[in-house]
Amino acid sequence: MSFVGRGPELSFLGAQLEPARLGEPRLVSVEGPPGIGKTALVQHFLRTAEEVRVLRAVGDENETSLDYGVLAQLAGQLPAAVSGSLAALTAPYRDDAEGTSPISAGWALLEMLGDVQGDRPIVVVVDDAHWADAASVQALTFAFRRSPAGRVLAIVITRGATGPPPPAALRRLMTNDSALRLRLGGLGPADVRALSGHLGGTALSPHAASRLHAHTGGHPLHVRSLLEENPAEVLGDLSVPLPAPRSYARRVLGRLADLHEDSRDLVVAASVLGLASSLSAAADLAGVDDPLHALENAVVAGLLTERPARGGLEICFAHPLTHAAVYHGLGPAQRVQLHLLAAKLAGGEADRLRHRVRAADLPDQGLVSELVEAGRGAAATGRWAEAAERLSHAARLAVTDEQRARLTAEAVEASLCDGRIAEATALIAGLDLDADSCVRRYALGALATATGRAREAATLLADAWERCDPDEDPEPAARIAEQRTFTSLMRGHGEDGLRWAERSRALAPKRRAADLFATGHLLCLVGRGEIERALRITACLPAPAVATAEELDALLGRGLLLALTDDLERAVYELSDVVAASAQRSAPFRLAATALLGFAEYRLGRWDDAAVHAETATSLAGDMGRIWVTAVAHGIAALVPAARGQDEQAAAHLRAARDMADHGVSVGMLAAATGQAHLAAAHGDAHGLATELAPLLELGERALDPAVLPWHDLVVDGLITMGQLDRAEAALVPYEKLAAAHQRRSALAAAMRVRGNLEAARNAPEAAAAAYRSGLQHAASVPCPFDRARLDLDYGAFLRRRGKRTIAAERLQAARVSLELLDAAPYLERCDRELAACGQRRSGGAGAHPARLTARERAVARLVADGMTNQQVARRLVVSVKTIEYHLGNVYTKLDVHSRAGLAAKLTASIRADEC
Repeated sequence: MSFVGRGPELSFLGAQLEPARLGEPRLVSVEGPPGIGKTALVQHFLRTAEEVRVLRAVGDENETSLDYGVLAQLAGQLPAAVSGSLAALTAPYRDDAEGTSPISAGWALLEMLGDVQGDRPIVVVVDDAHWADAASVQALTFAFRRSPAGRVLAIVITRGATGPPPPAALRRLMTNDSALRLRLGGLGPADVRALSGHLGGTALSPHAASRLHAHTGGHPLHVRSLLEENPAEVLGDLSVPLPAPRSYARRVLGRLADLHEDSRDLVVAASVLGLASSLSAAADLAGVDDPLHALENAVVAGLLTERPARGGLEICFAHPLTHAAVYHGLGPAQRVQLHLLAAKLAGGEADRLRHRVRAADLPDQGLVSELVEAGRGAAATGRWAEAAERLSHAARLAVTDEQRARLTAEAVEASLCDGRIAEATALIAGLDLDADSCVRRYALGALATATGRAREAATLLADAWERCDPDEDPEPAARIAEQRTFTSLMRGHGEDGLRWAERSRALAPKRRAADLFATGHLLCLVGRGEIERALRITACLPAPAVATAEELDALLGRGLLLALTDDLERAVYELSDVVAASAQRSAPFRLAATALLGFAEYRLGRWDDAAVHAETATSLAGDMGRIWVTAVAHGIAALVPAARGQDEQAAAHLRAARDMADHGVSVGMLAAATGQAHLAAAHGDAHGLATELAPLLELGERALDPAVLPWHDLVVDGLITMGQLDRAEAALVPYEKLAAAHQRRSALAAAMRVRGNLEAARNAPEAAAAAYRSGLQHAASVPCPFDRARLDLDYGAFLRRRGKRTIAAERLQAARVSLELLDAAPYLERCDRELAACGQRRSGGAGAHPARLTARERAVARLVADGMTNQQVARRLVVSVKTIEYHLGNVYTKLDVHSRAGLAAKLTASIRADEC
């Protein structure tokens, strides 16, 4: 049987087993409604538990009056020599069974558990305990409440509040102070998706899995039933309402059939209107004269519920499955008739269109035109999911094959902009093989671009361009040019990307471009070395809160430009506003915005915030499936854990980034290689540095500007350590020239750091010292604490080797303060070794200093000190307010402060001390 998810629940049970192994008994109640997976959870836990003896009994509704039936099941699983006394007392068919005392049986159970423990703990499982006989429950209660020690874990499985009233003895048992309760809810969307893969071979798309989760509440029994009863294409088609499991539907339709005609008509009409509707709208559609009376009967039957709402009473289905059972129980003619009537009665254009689409079963040019207008309008404001839905419906109802193909291609583009890879793939699969060759190649090329298959995308889009006529039909040509912009950018071809971006805008200047196109256009300028021109283009943009969809895209690009040009404080400020304003934007846009905010925060030294935002971005990537931006997000997410020595976390992100790079995405290769190099640098792995970054040197002019991306100095470090000084010089010189040409202070500081290392390796101490001092001058003008700390560390190590231990210690102490605040453990260890070689013990980290805080505590402390409320901090860090209160309490204790003002003062004083 397939088992997915339940990681926290399994960890909880495992945590109770460990003290039981040490002689501290534990009692756990696993509760939840029927079919939620209680028994499956416990069985899976027991299959994976090592070195345990299991005794299992099951309550039975038909045996609740059979005294000691459950206890007898336990006794029957052990040798007679051990279970003899218990078996004798609890034999269900003894003539004097009524005279057996639960206390005697409880003592016998205690003795038996003591006799069989040996070197393995015992797990006693009582399943369906709500059906256990009272005598057994009383004996179990006596035994479990009086066992002072023992290698026993008792697991009682019950329906809890959703089942029949439990026996009084069971209530006493589970309200014992030592009893722990584990309440099971539904599976999460990711678990629903995993289960679909186990049962059907091909997992549902993330969006389809989320819809199935919302439809069923994640209830495993309902999820499994729908997966087994319906082909994957039905459950994956987001344009078709989901059905209910057949057994569930039969029960609902039986209750519906028992209702009076008016109540039945009201429920049916409500199902056509949706999960919730106003009572008046449902009554009008049903033609019911006394809606309150009809509603009362439907509520009593458990089909509808009511709730007050503005403008009148609102009615809702008791569960999405109840709605699905009623709606799918309608005959086709009745369903079409009701939708047509609902369209006439609808108060809004969106509702009217929805009902007309549901009623349409033949090509309809008038409806197609309305859907296309609505779809393109949604795309113009960045509502890509709505655009994809409208356009795919328009394609289905198109009059001609050519129109169907073109509208399908538009729907594919909108789906890709929303990160719906599986849905776009399904739309392309529905295109006729003899459809317009240009359109089909464009659609396939757009899909290949979105999923990071850059080489394949370039071939398909080049072919599509050859088959289109930009003069006669500029709009499709503009779409192809747009995709070629992305493909060029992915492959590091900034010159080509810029040409295609400008051509796309020229062909269709009023067309709403895809998400990230404006950012991509700006990056193409960066790739061509025209970063100042890119900044001029974005100089007059409005604030993110009032920006249009396209302006917000350009603001995202500007935030990245600011980060690349060392204006880091402003970059973090603007990117934070972009992220806040992007809640309604497409998933790929939110992914890119959040990841780039993490990148800016990383460079600025706000590593705790950077880690949170980078992890959020990669989580979004996991919800969408495979898209090319994923490589960048994972590469950024690897930077903080790599520098902090969190190797497993960094390596997991790098594997995901490298996977995209394997398909011709140079940007992905850059992200993966840079992250891997930072991981190697943290461990002083020179060979790893040179190996990972050598391919980037081969990119030549295709590489993005090395003056603004942090990797050239690392490869030079690796070559120096390996003794390949001529190669190091060859790699360093173009880096120095570009850094000087663009006057990027951070790049100049990094260049001077490795120039100092190179000259030191050449035994040219004067030249090395001059380079280090020059680097410090550049570093003083940019807020990049990690880069400055590495410079101080290398300079201090150089001075120490030259015998200037006092001056070296000053540089090393300065490095150490920054590294400790960043929690850069591998670099701290290296710094401490250098300080020890200078004859000094490490300093810093003692007393009430911010460095004593954990990563999450530092993030909370900084945001609170910036003036945020606990609620605002919780939203920023994506945790609960209770969690913020807990961390803030720890911060106050560790820093010996008692107020938010005191906290702000402490952090300000610490920052000033670090800058001195």
